[in-house]
Amino acid sequence: MPPSPPSPPSPPSPTAIAGFSISTCIGRGSYSTVYKAHKNRGKYEVAAIKCIQISTLSKRSRENLMNEIKILKQINHQHVVSMRTFTWDARYIYLILEYCPGGNLAEFIRRKGSLTEFMVQHFAQQLVQGLEVLHSENIVHSDLKPANILLSIPPVGSCRNVRLKIADFGFSQRLQNNEKYTMGIKGSPLYMAPEVLRLQPYGSQADLYSLGVILYECLFGSAPYNTTDLNVLTKQILSNDPIKIPKTIDMSEDCCDLLARLLVKDQEKRMNFKQLYHHSFVDIEHCPTLENYYKGVSLVRQATMMDNARIFEDARAFYVEALLYLVPVYHWLDSFNDNQRKWLSRRVQEYFTRAEQITIHHLSTRTC
Repeated sequence: MPPSPPSPPSPPSPTAIAGFSISTCIGRGSYSTVYKAHKNRGKYEVAAIKCIQISTLSKRSRENLMNEIKILKQINHQHVVSMRTFTWDARYIYLILEYCPGGNLAEFIRRKGSLTEFMVQHFAQQLVQGLEVLHSENIVHSDLKPANILLSIPPVGSCRNVRLKIADFGFSQRLQNNEKYTMGIKGSPLYMAPEVLRLQPYGSQADLYSLGVILYECLFGSAPYNTTDLNVLTKQILSNDPIKIPKTIDMSEDCCDLLARLLVKDQEKRMNFKQLYHHSFVDIEHCPTLENYYKGVSLVRQATMMDNARIFEDARAFYVEALLYLVPVYHWLDSFNDNQRKWLSRRVQEYFTRAEQITIHHLSTRTC
């Protein structure tokens, strides 16, 4: 009979973590408990504190924890959860982490049922940027799933302000050059690439398969293989049958192409990071950033100059390019207030209208 898993650690005393008072438990695992906490002196500040009970850690678990700390100390990116510091006492190791009050993506999908393609594209852009910075440091997450993707703030209204944060690096590894890694089956098989389940050496391509499953779940409300039977699930993932993209929702060709290329079971044939970063659905070039807002404004100025000079074909091209930057900014950039957003909405509509007018005029002139 297999041994029972260790019991979750009991809550540490609020005085056990210097400078912080623990309030509520916000998550539990086999070897750790995560609490919401706040500084008990100085400026009020909220944090998430991951408490790992030292006595429950095996040698491998200690190595994983040290890897997690090293990775979190090094990575500083808006789409990766940050670690402020870590400390320990005789019983616990404490990771003082950024607090994300919006919960996780798994909870968000359950509440919504499924997400629009427009929102999935916005989420994909954020996740790809976070994964890209990990990939640039030769880090494989190895346990990418909706429950390990946190929301920076509670989603309300249009969810414009939601920022995704990749979290939980307990199974992550740093690889050297083109090194492959064999971890064994840990984490959630539902999101694991076939090469991981086969116990084959794998690299960052495994994270891309997991990303495909996550985006699929965002669009359809459940993962491609939706069963609680581990044996059935394993057979489905390891089968040679390709994952079919349902036609139950309207989906752009770009979105369908991205899913199909991420969910390839052969890691050698799966798309790579360079292809992902430049894929037209992800469209990193036109992400909603303040920098891209100014790019759009600059393009509009050039369009207006060409328009006034009656160089209409060039004017239309500049208007269209400007809109590729300004439309995502209007929908998603969270640094604009309501008045600024209303102003930008009017301007975007004006540029759309003017580009259409030039197109119609150009076509009628050609016909004549």
